[in-house]
Amino acid sequence: RDFCLSRGLGDVYKRQIMTSKKKQSDSSASLSTREVLILTAEKLFAEKGIEGVSLRTIGLVAGQGNSVAVQYHFKNRAGLISAILSWRWVRIEEHRKQLLIALLEEDRKIELADLIRTLTFPLLDVDCKGDRNHFVRFLMHYLTSSDRWSNETSYGVRAWFTPFHNQPNNATIELLDLIAKELPHIPQPYIGRRLTHSLRMMMGTVVYWENAATIRKNVAPLEVLIEDQISMIVAAMSAPVPQSSIDRLPKVIEALKSGQAP
Repeated sequence: RDFCLSRGLGDVYKRQIMTSKKKQSDSSASLSTREVLILTAEKLFAEKGIEGVSLRTIGLVAGQGNSVAVQYHFKNRAGLISAILSWRWVRIEEHRKQLLIALLEEDRKIELADLIRTLTFPLLDVDCKGDRNHFVRFLMHYLTSSDRWSNETSYGVRAWFTPFHNQPNNATIELLDLIAKELPHIPQPYIGRRLTHSLRMMMGTVVYWENAATIRKNVAPLEVLIEDQISMIVAAMSAPVPQSSIDRLPKVIEALKSGQAP
């Protein structure tokens, strides 16, 4: 089963994604030193946390004899984290683009749930056989790290995906705009926050499912758990914002613009 990228999103996309995965598989044996370091760091950060492993250890585990190999390629920890996100994002963006094309070609009304699936499924790319998704675990650490929040100064619905605004033909930004149009009664900053919270919840479900599968614990199929969460997310995204929060919104936006804590 190829649930996490294709369930319910059309046969056209299924064919596209299988071709994409074959290309990735064909090229996996010729990774550059930089890519080996990126994937090794992602795995170790996923297992031990962003600050839980030294750059020297990452280089050694990656098979590099030079003890400063990571610094040579990425300068520092922040540069390495940025490289992981950029390397993954190229692939995630391509998957999202394929999903969005397939979705927009369907002859039916597009629902908010469709847009949430299209946005989140490429991030939750697992093979549904119990193998660990290191990127999901790494991303969970990153989203709660001080480095991530120290750079948060934007306030629109796009603000929560700030590293990727300037890419041409950006499917992610198009999806965020479509989601915002489905929620005209929700202020954009709250849409962004709710999407981020929803993403954490879905990633947590993937990690729970993988852990349960590893110890052979009886657990519902991943697609059942995710589809239930999609329904929850749609309800949560659509819920009215309390008036007290709306009243406070101008101050929150001003604080974010000035780089202060709202």
